[in-house]
Amino acid sequence: MGLCVKPFIYAQALHINILDNGVGMDKELAAQLLDGDGDAQKGIGLSNTDRRLKQLYGKGLRIDSALHQGTTVSFSIITE
Repeated sequence: MGLCVKPFIYAQALHINILDNGVGMDKELAAQLLDGDGDAQKGIGLSNTDRRLKQLYGKGLRIDSALHQGTTVSFSIITE
């Protein structure tokens, strides 16, 4: 499994993409991880980070994933 962090600045915002080439997940699981719903053993890290980013910057995490195709978690912060 590989992990890649790709930060870049575009259109007055810092964009950060975190990519992995693992097993991926379906949309339902991605939504559960952000909502903090479901199995507590899956952790609270993503939902906690999403909530804090929304409080600080108005936007949270985005998860783009598909089974057997990896996952990309991304967020943007306005840099004006």
